Amino acid sequence: MPTIDQLDAAAASADTDEFPASQSGVARKVTRAQIVAGLQPTLAVPQASLLGRNSAGTGAPERVALGAGLSLAGGVLSAVPPVQAFSTLPSAGPPGGGDLVPLGQNGQNMALPYAQFMAGLSGLAGVGGSGLVALPSGATASRRLADLFADSVAVESFGAHGDGVTDDTAAFVAAVASGRPVRLGHATYVVNGQWTITQPGTVLLGTPGLSVLRRASQSGGAWIAIQADGFRAEGVVFDANNAAVTLESWGVQVGTQCLTSDFHRCAFLNASGPTLGCGLVFLATDPVMCRHVVRDCEFAGNAAHGVWVQACDGVLVAECRAHNNAGYGICVDYNDPTFKQQAHLVQVIGNRCWGNDRGIGIGNFNATNTTPPVWGHANPDVLMVLVSGNLCHDNASYGIAVSGWGLVVQDNLLCNNGLASLSGAGLLANADHSRIIGNTVTGAPGFGIDAGGGEHGHTGQYRRELRRQHQPAGGWQRDPGLHFLGRGRGERGGGRERPEFRHCLPGAGIDRQLDRHAGQLGRRHPAPQRAPGRAGGAQLLRRWRGEQLPVGTHRLGYRRRQPLELRVAIGLQPE
Repeated sequence: MPTIDQLDAAAASADTDEFPASQSGVARKVTRAQIVAGLQPTLAVPQASLLGRNSAGTGAPERVALGAGLSLAGGVLSAVPPVQAFSTLPSAGPPGGGDLVPLGQNGQNMALPYAQFMAGLSGLAGVGGSGLVALPSGATASRRLADLFADSVAVESFGAHGDGVTDDTAAFVAAVASGRPVRLGHATYVVNGQWTITQPGTVLLGTPGLSVLRRASQSGGAWIAIQADGFRAEGVVFDANNAAVTLESWGVQVGTQCLTSDFHRCAFLNASGPTLGCGLVFLATDPVMCRHVVRDCEFAGNAAHGVWVQACDGVLVAECRAHNNAGYGICVDYNDPTFKQQAHLVQVIGNRCWGNDRGIGIGNFNATNTTPPVWGHANPDVLMVLVSGNLCHDNASYGIAVSGWGLVVQDNLLCNNGLASLSGAGLLANADHSRIIGNTVTGAPGFGIDAGGGEHGHTGQYRRELRRQHQPAGGWQRDPGLHFLGRGRGERGGGRERPEFRHCLPGAGIDRQLDRHAGQLGRRHPAPQRAPGRAGGAQLLRRWRGEQLPVGTHRLGYRRRQPLELRVAIGLQPE
Protein backbone atom coordinates (compact mmCIF):
# COMPACT_ATOMS: atom_id res chain seq x y z
CA MET A 1 0.00 0.00 0.00
CA PRO A 2 1.50 3.34 -0.99
CA THR A 3 2.35 5.95 1.60
CA ILE A 4 0.98 9.53 1.58
CA ASP A 5 4.29 10.77 0.29
CA GLN A 6 3.90 8.46 -2.68
CA LEU A 7 0.53 9.87 -3.72
CA ASP A 8 0.15 12.53 -6.36
CA ALA A 9 -0.65 16.08 -5.15
CA ALA A 10 -4.25 17.22 -5.66
CA ALA A 11 -4.83 20.26 -7.80
CA ALA A 12 -7.43 21.68 -5.34
CA SER A 13 -9.43 20.75 -2.29
CA ALA A 14 -13.12 20.87 -1.83
CA ASP A 15 -15.43 20.32 1.08
CA THR A 16 -16.57 17.07 -0.52
CA ASP A 17 -13.15 15.55 -0.49
CA GLU A 18 -13.00 12.54 1.82
CA PHE A 19 -10.44 11.61 4.38
CA PRO A 20 -10.06 8.38 6.36
CA ALA A 21 -10.79 8.61 10.03
CA SER A 22 -10.92 6.14 12.92
CA GLN A 23 -13.91 6.41 15.13
CA SER A 24 -14.18 3.98 18.07
CA GLY A 25 -11.78 1.53 16.43
CA VAL A 26 -13.76 1.51 13.17
CA ALA A 27 -12.28 2.97 9.99
CA ARG A 28 -14.57 5.48 8.47
CA LYS A 29 -14.47 8.27 5.88
CA VAL A 30 -15.07 11.97 6.60
CA THR A 31 -15.34 14.95 4.30
CA ARG A 32 -13.27 18.09 4.61
CA ALA A 33 -16.36 20.07 5.46
CA GLN A 34 -16.95 17.83 8.40
CA ILE A 35 -13.39 18.26 9.59
CA VAL A 36 -13.37 22.12 9.60
CA ALA A 37 -16.95 22.57 10.65
CA GLY A 38 -15.91 23.39 14.29
CA LEU A 39 -13.19 25.87 13.36
CA GLN A 40 -13.56 29.78 13.14
CA PRO A 41 -12.92 31.41 9.79
CA THR A 42 -9.94 33.79 9.27
CA LEU A 43 -10.42 37.16 11.12
CA ALA A 44 -10.01 40.52 9.30
CA VAL A 45 -10.00 43.44 11.76
CA PRO A 46 -9.53 47.15 10.85
CA GLN A 47 -6.60 49.06 12.44
CA ALA A 48 -7.19 50.48 15.92
CA SER A 49 -10.15 48.15 16.40
CA LEU A 50 -10.91 45.34 18.79
CA LEU A 51 -13.02 42.18 18.47
CA GLY A 52 -15.63 41.27 20.93
CA ARG A 53 -19.26 40.34 20.99
CA ASN A 54 -21.95 42.88 21.65
CA SER A 55 -24.78 40.55 20.68
CA ALA A 56 -26.42 38.18 23.14
CA GLY A 57 -25.47 34.52 23.17
CA THR A 58 -22.58 32.64 21.66
CA GLY A 59 -21.67 33.66 18.19
CA ALA A 60 -19.10 35.05 15.88
CA PRO A 61 -16.86 37.84 17.10
CA GLU A 62 -17.90 41.43 16.45
CA ARG A 63 -15.86 44.62 16.03
CA VAL A 64 -15.54 46.88 19.03
CA ALA A 65 -14.50 50.51 18.33
CA LEU A 66 -12.17 52.49 20.67
CA GLY A 67 -14.03 55.17 22.59
CA ALA A 68 -12.83 58.53 23.91
CA GLY A 69 -9.90 58.41 26.31
CA LEU A 70 -8.58 55.05 24.90
CA SER A 71 -5.68 54.40 22.59
CA LEU A 72 -4.28 51.23 20.95
CA ALA A 73 -0.65 51.39 19.96
CA GLY A 74 2.06 48.78 19.77
CA GLY A 75 -0.37 46.15 20.83
CA VAL A 76 -1.09 48.03 24.08
CA LEU A 77 -4.48 49.42 24.98
CA SER A 78 -4.13 52.59 27.13
CA ALA A 79 -6.62 54.81 28.87
CA VAL A 80 -6.31 58.63 28.56
CA PRO A 81 -8.70 60.45 30.98
CA PRO A 82 -10.73 63.11 29.22
CA VAL A 83 -10.65 66.79 30.32
CA GLN A 84 -13.35 67.21 32.93
CA ALA A 85 -15.46 70.38 32.99
CA PHE A 86 -15.86 71.42 36.64
CA SER A 87 -19.22 72.93 35.86
CA THR A 88 -20.51 69.45 35.22
CA LEU A 89 -19.41 68.12 38.60
CA PRO A 90 -21.80 68.03 41.53
CA SER A 91 -21.49 70.81 44.12
CA ALA A 92 -19.36 70.11 47.17
CA GLY A 93 -19.14 71.62 50.65
CA PRO A 94 -16.19 73.60 52.02
CA PRO A 95 -12.98 71.59 51.54
CA GLY A 96 -11.49 69.92 54.56
CA GLY A 97 -7.84 69.43 55.33
CA GLY A 98 -8.05 65.73 54.45
CA ASP A 99 -9.80 66.14 51.09
CA LEU A 100 -7.66 65.10 48.14
CA VAL A 101 -6.53 67.43 45.39
CA PRO A 102 -5.54 65.66 42.10
CA LEU A 103 -2.37 66.83 40.42
CA GLY A 104 0.24 65.64 37.98
CA GLN A 105 3.68 65.20 39.51
CA ASN A 106 6.77 63.95 37.68
CA GLY A 107 4.59 62.70 34.81
CA GLN A 108 2.27 60.81 37.08
CA ASN A 109 -1.21 61.42 38.38
CA MET A 110 -1.09 62.04 42.11
CA ALA A 111 -3.38 63.13 44.95
CA LEU A 112 -2.48 65.55 47.77
CA PRO A 113 -4.41 66.44 50.96
CA TYR A 114 -5.99 69.87 50.70
CA ALA A 115 -4.21 71.16 53.83
CA GLN A 116 -0.82 70.19 52.45
CA PHE A 117 -1.69 71.69 49.08
CA MET A 118 -2.55 75.08 50.58
CA ALA A 119 0.50 75.12 52.84
CA GLY A 120 2.75 74.77 49.82
CA LEU A 121 1.46 77.97 48.19
CA SER A 122 3.46 80.17 50.56
CA GLY A 123 6.69 78.74 49.22
CA LEU A 124 5.95 79.75 45.63
CA ALA A 125 7.43 82.99 44.31
CA GLY A 126 5.26 85.34 42.31
CA VAL A 127 1.90 83.93 43.34
CA GLY A 128 -0.50 86.85 43.15
CA GLY A 129 -3.23 87.11 45.75
CA SER A 130 -4.22 90.73 45.16
CA GLY A 131 -7.64 89.81 43.89
CA LEU A 132 -8.52 87.62 46.84
CA VAL A 133 -11.33 88.90 49.02
CA ALA A 134 -11.09 89.14 52.79
CA LEU A 135 -13.47 90.18 55.53
CA PRO A 136 -11.61 91.96 58.35
CA SER A 137 -12.58 90.87 61.86
CA GLY A 138 -15.52 92.88 63.05
CA ALA A 139 -16.18 94.36 59.61
CA THR A 140 -19.35 93.92 57.57
CA ALA A 141 -18.00 94.30 54.01
CA SER A 142 -15.41 92.19 52.25
CA ARG A 143 -12.62 93.87 50.32
CA ARG A 144 -9.91 92.77 47.95
CA LEU A 145 -6.55 92.19 49.57
CA ALA A 146 -5.04 94.75 47.20
CA ASP A 147 -7.44 97.38 48.53
CA LEU A 148 -6.84 96.43 52.15
CA PHE A 149 -3.08 96.67 51.82
CA ALA A 150 -3.37 99.96 49.95
CA ASP A 151 -4.85 101.69 53.01
CA SER A 152 -1.17 102.28 53.82
CA VAL A 153 1.90 101.12 51.94
CA ALA A 154 5.25 99.90 53.22
CA VAL A 155 8.20 101.80 51.85
CA GLU A 156 9.84 98.43 51.21
CA SER A 157 7.18 97.84 48.56
CA PHE A 158 8.88 100.60 46.58
CA GLY A 159 12.38 99.18 46.88
CA ALA A 160 13.62 100.51 50.22
CA HIS A 161 16.25 98.40 51.99
CA GLY A 162 16.27 99.94 55.47
CA ASP A 163 19.80 98.69 56.14
CA GLY A 164 21.25 102.06 57.17
CA VAL A 165 23.64 101.99 54.20
CA THR A 166 21.71 101.84 50.92
CA ASP A 167 20.26 105.10 49.63
CA ASP A 168 16.47 104.76 49.98
CA THR A 169 15.61 108.29 48.83
CA ALA A 170 14.06 107.17 45.52
CA ALA A 171 11.92 104.60 47.32
CA PHE A 172 10.52 107.25 49.66
CA VAL A 173 9.84 109.62 46.76
CA ALA A 174 7.89 106.88 44.97
CA ALA A 175 6.03 105.80 48.11
CA VAL A 176 4.92 109.34 48.92
CA ALA A 177 3.87 109.90 45.30
CA SER A 178 1.42 106.98 45.64
CA GLY A 179 -0.75 109.24 47.77
CA ARG A 180 -1.09 106.57 50.46
CA PRO A 181 0.17 106.71 54.04
CA VAL A 182 3.70 105.32 54.08
CA ARG A 183 4.64 102.74 56.72
CA LEU A 184 8.18 102.56 58.06
CA GLY A 185 9.48 99.41 59.67
CA HIS A 186 11.87 98.88 62.58
CA ALA A 187 14.78 99.98 60.43
CA THR A 188 17.16 102.81 59.57
CA TYR A 189 16.56 104.31 56.13
CA VAL A 190 19.12 106.52 54.40
CA VAL A 191 17.38 109.55 52.87
CA ASN A 192 19.62 112.23 51.41
CA GLY A 193 18.86 115.90 51.05
CA GLN A 194 17.26 117.82 49.73
CA TRP A 195 14.15 115.68 49.68
CA THR A 196 11.26 117.93 48.72
CA ILE A 197 7.77 116.68 49.55
CA THR A 198 5.11 118.12 47.23
CA GLN A 199 2.38 115.50 47.71
CA PRO A 200 -0.56 116.97 49.68
CA GLY A 201 -1.61 114.92 52.67
CA THR A 202 1.66 113.02 53.01
CA VAL A 203 1.67 110.70 56.03
CA LEU A 204 4.72 108.88 57.43
CA LEU A 205 3.90 106.17 59.99
CA GLY A 206 6.69 104.66 62.06
CA THR A 207 7.35 103.12 65.44
CA PRO A 208 8.68 105.67 67.98
CA GLY A 209 12.40 105.26 68.51
CA LEU A 210 12.70 102.41 66.01
CA SER A 211 11.85 103.91 62.61
CA VAL A 212 14.78 106.15 61.68
CA LEU A 213 15.39 108.42 58.70
CA ARG A 214 19.10 109.29 58.52
CA ARG A 215 20.90 111.67 56.22
CA ALA A 216 24.18 110.64 54.58
CA SER A 217 24.71 113.51 52.11
CA GLN A 218 23.25 116.94 51.44
CA SER A 219 22.80 119.46 48.65
CA GLY A 220 20.43 122.39 49.06
CA GLY A 221 19.22 124.38 52.02
CA ALA A 222 17.12 121.79 53.84
CA TRP A 223 17.40 118.08 54.42
CA ILE A 224 13.63 117.53 54.14
CA ALA A 225 11.51 120.37 52.73
CA ILE A 226 7.74 119.98 53.15
CA GLN A 227 6.09 122.06 50.45
CA ALA A 228 2.55 120.70 50.46
CA ASP A 229 -0.29 121.05 52.92
CA GLY A 230 -1.56 118.41 55.31
CA PHE A 231 1.70 116.71 56.30
CA ARG A 232 1.75 114.28 59.21
CA ALA A 233 4.51 112.20 60.79
CA GLU A 234 3.95 109.67 63.56
CA GLY A 235 6.75 107.90 65.42
CA VAL A 236 9.61 108.83 63.06
CA VAL A 237 13.17 109.70 64.13
CA PHE A 238 14.58 112.42 61.83
CA ASP A 239 18.36 112.15 62.27
CA ALA A 240 20.10 114.88 60.27
CA ASN A 241 23.41 113.21 61.19
CA ASN A 242 25.69 116.23 61.65
CA ALA A 243 28.56 113.82 62.34
CA ALA A 244 28.56 112.92 58.63
CA VAL A 245 26.96 116.05 57.12
CA THR A 246 28.46 119.35 58.30
CA LEU A 247 26.88 121.56 55.62
CA GLU A 248 24.82 124.43 57.07
CA SER A 249 21.25 123.32 56.44
CA TRP A 250 17.83 123.02 58.00
CA GLY A 251 16.75 119.68 59.39
CA VAL A 252 13.03 119.32 58.63
CA GLN A 253 11.65 122.50 57.11
CA VAL A 254 7.89 123.14 56.95
CA GLY A 255 7.49 125.59 54.09
CA THR A 256 4.96 128.32 53.49
CA GLN A 257 2.91 126.00 51.26
CA CYS A 258 2.10 123.82 54.28
CA LEU A 259 -0.42 125.40 56.63
CA THR A 260 -1.54 122.23 58.42
CA SER A 261 0.80 119.67 59.90
CA ASP A 262 0.99 117.23 62.80
CA PHE A 263 4.18 115.81 64.27
CA HIS A 264 3.50 113.24 66.98
CA ARG A 265 6.04 111.18 68.93
CA CYS A 266 8.84 112.10 66.53
CA ALA A 267 12.47 113.03 67.20
CA PHE A 268 14.52 115.72 65.45
CA LEU A 269 18.22 115.20 65.95
CA ASN A 270 21.64 116.49 64.95
CA ALA A 271 20.95 119.27 62.44
CA SER A 272 24.13 121.01 61.29
CA GLY A 273 25.12 124.69 61.21
CA PRO A 274 24.83 127.42 63.86
CA THR A 275 22.25 129.40 61.85
CA LEU A 276 20.12 126.88 59.96
CA GLY A 277 20.87 123.88 62.14
CA CYS A 278 17.40 123.52 63.65
CA GLY A 279 15.82 120.10 64.02
CA LEU A 280 12.40 121.40 62.93
CA VAL A 281 11.52 124.85 61.57
CA PHE A 282 8.20 126.39 60.53
CA LEU A 283 8.79 129.14 57.99
CA ALA A 284 6.89 132.41 58.37
CA THR A 285 3.33 132.40 57.01
CA ASP A 286 1.82 135.42 58.82
CA PRO A 287 -0.79 136.84 58.22
CA VAL A 288 -2.24 133.54 56.95
CA MET A 289 -3.58 131.40 59.79
CA CYS A 290 -2.02 127.96 60.16
CA ARG A 291 -2.67 124.82 62.21
CA HIS A 292 0.59 123.15 63.16
CA VAL A 293 0.76 120.69 66.06
CA VAL A 294 3.98 119.34 67.59
CA ARG A 295 3.22 116.95 70.42
CA ASP A 296 5.30 114.50 72.47
CA CYS A 297 8.38 115.02 70.30
CA GLU A 298 12.08 115.22 71.12
CA PHE A 299 14.67 117.76 69.94
CA ALA A 300 18.31 117.07 70.72
CA GLY A 301 21.85 117.63 69.51
CA ASN A 302 20.99 120.37 67.02
CA ALA A 303 23.60 123.01 66.20
CA ALA A 304 21.01 125.83 66.48
CA HIS A 305 17.52 125.42 67.97
CA GLY A 306 15.54 122.27 68.63
CA VAL A 307 12.35 123.66 67.05
CA TRP A 308 11.99 127.16 65.62
CA VAL A 309 8.55 128.66 65.00
CA GLN A 310 8.94 131.75 62.86
CA ALA A 311 6.17 134.27 62.15
CA CYS A 312 3.31 131.76 62.21
CA ASP A 313 -0.24 132.19 63.50
CA GLY A 314 -1.53 129.13 65.31
CA VAL A 315 1.14 126.63 66.39
CA LEU A 316 0.97 124.25 69.35
CA VAL A 317 4.16 122.81 70.88
CA ALA A 318 3.15 120.56 73.75
CA GLU A 319 4.58 117.80 75.93
CA CYS A 320 7.91 117.80 74.11
CA ARG A 321 11.48 117.32 75.32
CA ALA A 322 14.20 119.69 74.06
CA HIS A 323 17.71 119.13 75.33
CA ASN A 324 21.35 119.63 74.49
CA ASN A 325 20.74 122.02 71.61
CA ALA A 326 23.34 124.74 71.05
CA GLY A 327 20.67 127.45 70.76
CA TYR A 328 17.19 127.34 72.25
CA GLY A 329 15.27 124.18 72.97
CA ILE A 330 12.04 125.83 71.74
CA CYS A 331 12.19 129.13 69.86
CA VAL A 332 9.30 131.36 68.76
CA ASP A 333 10.72 134.43 67.03
CA TYR A 334 11.18 136.22 63.73
CA ASN A 335 13.16 139.26 62.65
CA ASP A 336 11.24 140.92 59.83
CA PRO A 337 13.04 144.14 58.86
CA THR A 338 9.71 145.52 57.55
CA PHE A 339 7.92 144.72 60.86
CA LYS A 340 4.99 143.14 58.99
CA GLN A 341 5.27 139.47 59.88
CA GLN A 342 4.94 138.44 63.51
CA ALA A 343 4.18 135.27 65.46
CA HIS A 344 0.67 135.11 66.93
CA LEU A 345 -1.41 132.62 68.86
CA VAL A 346 1.39 130.18 69.60
CA GLN A 347 1.03 127.83 72.56
CA VAL A 348 4.07 126.36 74.32
CA ILE A 349 2.62 124.06 76.96
CA GLY A 350 3.89 121.29 79.22
CA ASN A 351 7.36 120.87 77.72
CA ARG A 352 10.63 119.93 79.40
CA CYS A 353 13.81 121.75 78.30
CA TRP A 354 17.34 121.23 79.64
CA GLY A 355 20.95 121.48 78.55
CA ASN A 356 20.27 124.24 75.99
CA ASP A 357 21.50 127.83 75.92
CA ARG A 358 17.91 128.88 76.60
CA GLY A 359 15.19 126.41 77.39
CA ILE A 360 12.39 128.41 75.76
CA GLY A 361 12.92 131.64 73.83
CA ILE A 362 9.91 133.77 72.89
CA GLY A 363 10.54 136.88 70.79
CA ASN A 364 13.49 139.25 71.10
CA PHE A 365 14.14 142.67 72.57
CA ASN A 366 15.58 144.16 69.36
CA ALA A 367 13.20 147.00 68.44
CA THR A 368 14.79 147.57 65.02
CA ASN A 369 15.62 143.97 64.03
CA THR A 370 19.06 145.21 63.02
CA THR A 371 22.65 144.55 63.98
CA PRO A 372 23.76 146.11 66.22
CA PRO A 373 20.41 145.94 68.01
CA VAL A 374 18.40 148.80 69.46
CA TRP A 375 16.68 147.47 72.57
CA GLY A 376 13.01 148.17 73.17
CA HIS A 377 9.39 147.19 72.57
CA ALA A 378 8.65 149.44 69.60
CA ASN A 379 8.20 146.61 67.09
CA PRO A 380 7.35 143.35 68.88
CA ASP A 381 7.95 140.21 66.84
CA VAL A 382 5.68 138.03 69.00
CA LEU A 383 2.13 138.77 70.14
CA MET A 384 -0.45 136.78 72.07
CA VAL A 385 1.60 133.71 72.96
CA LEU A 386 0.90 131.34 75.84
CA VAL A 387 3.84 129.77 77.73
CA SER A 388 2.48 127.57 80.48
CA GLY A 389 3.28 124.52 82.57
CA ASN A 390 6.81 124.02 81.28
CA LEU A 391 9.75 122.57 83.21
CA CYS A 392 13.05 124.20 82.26
CA HIS A 393 16.21 123.27 84.13
CA ASP A 394 19.98 123.37 83.75
CA ASN A 395 19.99 125.69 80.76
CA ALA A 396 23.07 127.88 80.29
CA SER A 397 21.54 131.39 80.05
CA TYR A 398 17.81 131.35 80.76
CA GLY A 399 15.16 128.83 81.55
CA ILE A 400 12.57 130.95 79.74
CA ALA A 401 13.18 134.28 77.98
CA VAL A 402 10.19 136.24 76.65
CA SER A 403 9.83 139.50 74.79
CA GLY A 404 6.71 140.75 73.05
CA TRP A 405 3.19 142.01 73.60
CA GLY A 406 0.16 140.25 75.00
CA LEU A 407 2.11 137.29 76.37
CA VAL A 408 0.96 134.97 79.13
CA VAL A 409 3.78 133.24 81.01
CA GLN A 410 2.36 131.25 83.88
CA ASP A 411 2.84 128.23 86.11
CA ASN A 412 6.28 127.30 84.82
CA LEU A 413 8.90 125.57 86.97
CA LEU A 414 12.43 126.93 86.40
CA CYS A 415 15.32 125.19 88.17
CA ASN A 416 19.07 125.81 88.08
CA ASN A 417 19.13 127.95 84.95
CA GLY A 418 21.64 130.66 84.09
CA LEU A 419 24.53 128.47 85.20
CA ALA A 420 26.93 129.82 82.58
CA SER A 421 26.75 133.49 83.60
CA LEU A 422 25.77 135.62 86.57
CA SER A 423 23.77 137.75 84.13
CA GLY A 424 21.49 134.82 83.37
CA ALA A 425 18.16 134.14 85.05
CA GLY A 426 15.48 131.60 85.57
CA LEU A 427 13.02 133.84 83.73
CA LEU A 428 13.83 136.83 81.52
CA ALA A 429 10.62 138.84 81.16
CA ASN A 430 11.26 141.77 78.81
CA ALA A 431 7.56 141.77 77.96
CA ASP A 432 5.07 144.55 77.38
CA HIS A 433 1.32 144.43 78.12
CA SER A 434 1.73 140.86 79.29
CA ARG A 435 0.90 138.55 82.18
CA ILE A 436 3.76 136.94 84.11
CA ILE A 437 2.23 134.97 86.94
CA GLY A 438 2.51 131.89 89.11
CA ASN A 439 6.01 130.79 88.09
CA THR A 440 8.42 129.00 90.43
CA VAL A 441 12.13 129.82 90.17
CA THR A 442 14.92 128.09 92.08
CA GLY A 443 18.67 127.81 91.91
CA ALA A 444 19.45 130.68 89.53
CA PRO A 445 22.98 132.00 90.28
CA GLY A 446 22.29 135.33 88.56
CA PHE A 447 18.65 136.33 88.91
CA GLY A 448 15.47 134.50 89.61
CA ILE A 449 13.28 136.68 87.38
CA ASP A 450 14.85 139.48 85.35
CA ALA A 451 12.09 141.91 84.33
CA GLY A 452 14.38 144.83 83.62
CA GLY A 453 12.94 145.38 80.16
CA GLY A 454 9.30 144.91 81.10
CA GLU A 455 7.07 147.92 80.44
CA HIS A 456 3.56 149.17 80.88
CA GLY A 457 4.09 152.87 80.46
CA HIS A 458 4.70 153.88 84.08
CA THR A 459 7.83 153.95 86.20
CA GLY A 460 7.91 153.92 89.98
CA GLN A 461 10.85 153.88 92.34
CA TYR A 462 11.11 150.75 94.50
CA ARG A 463 13.77 149.13 96.45
CA ARG A 464 14.15 145.41 96.69
CA GLU A 465 13.93 143.68 100.04
CA LEU A 466 13.81 139.89 99.79
CA ARG A 467 13.19 137.63 102.72
CA ARG A 468 16.24 135.98 104.23
CA GLN A 469 18.38 138.17 102.01
CA HIS A 470 20.29 141.30 103.03
CA GLN A 471 21.03 144.42 101.07
CA PRO A 472 24.49 145.91 101.60
CA ALA A 473 24.74 149.53 102.64
CA GLY A 474 26.62 150.50 99.50
CA GLY A 475 24.08 149.52 96.85
CA TRP A 476 21.93 146.81 95.28
CA GLN A 477 22.82 143.21 95.78
CA ARG A 478 23.09 141.16 92.59
CA ASP A 479 22.38 137.71 93.88
CA PRO A 480 19.76 135.03 93.30
CA GLY A 481 16.18 136.16 93.63
CA LEU A 482 13.74 138.31 91.70
CA HIS A 483 15.24 141.01 89.53
CA PHE A 484 12.83 143.88 88.93
CA LEU A 485 15.65 146.32 88.27
CA GLY A 486 15.71 148.48 85.17
CA ARG A 487 19.27 147.65 84.29
CA GLY A 488 20.62 150.41 82.07
CA ARG A 489 17.45 152.42 82.59
CA GLY A 490 17.37 152.98 86.32
CA GLU A 491 18.85 156.02 88.04
CA ARG A 492 21.96 155.92 90.13
CA GLY A 493 22.61 158.29 93.03
CA GLY A 494 23.53 158.40 96.66
CA GLY A 495 25.63 155.28 96.36
CA ARG A 496 22.83 153.00 95.23
CA GLU A 497 20.95 152.09 92.08
CA ARG A 498 17.35 153.24 91.87
CA PRO A 499 15.50 150.52 89.98
CA GLU A 500 12.43 150.63 87.79
CA PHE A 501 9.45 148.42 88.54
CA ARG A 502 6.91 148.21 85.74
CA HIS A 503 3.47 146.68 85.58
CA CYS A 504 1.73 144.87 82.78
CA LEU A 505 -1.90 144.56 81.74
CA PRO A 506 -4.49 145.46 84.39
CA GLY A 507 -5.62 142.44 86.29
CA ALA A 508 -2.32 140.73 85.55
CA GLY A 509 1.24 141.84 86.05
CA ILE A 510 4.34 140.33 87.53
CA ASP A 511 2.97 138.88 90.72
CA ARG A 512 2.51 135.69 92.70
CA GLN A 513 5.95 134.44 91.65
CA LEU A 514 7.53 131.86 93.93
CA ASP A 515 11.27 132.25 94.42
CA ARG A 516 13.46 130.11 96.63
CA HIS A 517 14.80 133.20 98.44
CA ALA A 518 11.72 135.35 98.75
CA GLY A 519 8.95 132.81 99.16
CA GLN A 520 5.54 133.94 97.87
CA LEU A 521 5.76 137.33 96.20
CA GLY A 522 3.14 139.58 94.76
CA ARG A 523 0.12 139.61 97.04
CA ARG A 524 -2.45 141.83 95.43
CA HIS A 525 -3.57 144.96 97.29
CA PRO A 526 -7.20 145.99 96.91
CA ALA A 527 -6.38 149.60 96.00
CA PRO A 528 -3.33 151.83 95.52
CA GLN A 529 -1.89 153.20 98.77
CA ARG A 530 -0.30 156.57 99.38
CA ALA A 531 3.38 156.15 100.00
CA PRO A 532 3.99 157.37 103.57
CA GLY A 533 6.37 160.23 104.19
CA ARG A 534 6.73 161.37 100.56
CA ALA A 535 4.46 163.66 98.65
CA GLY A 536 6.08 162.44 95.47
CA GLY A 537 4.89 158.95 96.19
CA ALA A 538 1.29 160.09 96.63
CA GLN A 539 1.49 162.08 93.42
CA LEU A 540 2.85 159.03 91.65
CA LEU A 541 -0.03 156.85 92.85
CA ARG A 542 -2.66 159.38 91.85
CA ARG A 543 -1.16 159.64 88.39
CA TRP A 544 -1.00 155.85 88.19
CA ARG A 545 -4.64 155.43 89.14
CA GLY A 546 -6.00 157.94 86.63
CA GLU A 547 -3.79 157.11 83.65
CA GLN A 548 -5.24 155.39 80.60
CA LEU A 549 -3.07 152.78 78.90
CA PRO A 550 -3.37 152.19 75.13
CA VAL A 551 -3.13 148.47 74.51
CA GLY A 552 -2.47 149.05 70.81
CA THR A 553 -3.68 147.70 67.52
CA HIS A 554 -2.70 144.35 66.05
CA ARG A 555 -3.82 142.11 63.25
CA LEU A 556 -6.82 140.72 65.13
CA GLY A 557 -8.33 144.17 65.44
CA TYR A 558 -8.13 144.25 69.24
CA ARG A 559 -7.90 147.86 70.38
CA ARG A 560 -8.97 149.44 73.62
CA ARG A 561 -7.68 151.50 76.51
CA GLN A 562 -7.45 150.10 79.99
CA PRO A 563 -7.09 151.90 83.31
CA LEU A 564 -3.94 150.92 85.15
CA GLU A 565 -4.07 149.22 88.49
CA LEU A 566 -1.24 149.39 90.99
CA ARG A 567 0.11 146.19 92.47
CA VAL A 568 2.59 146.05 95.27
CA ALA A 569 4.54 142.85 95.86
CA ILE A 570 5.54 141.68 99.30
CA GLY A 571 9.12 142.74 99.83
CA LEU A 572 8.87 145.64 97.33
CA GLN A 573 8.24 148.81 99.25
CA PRO A 574 8.02 152.37 97.88
CA GLU A 575 10.75 154.67 99.05
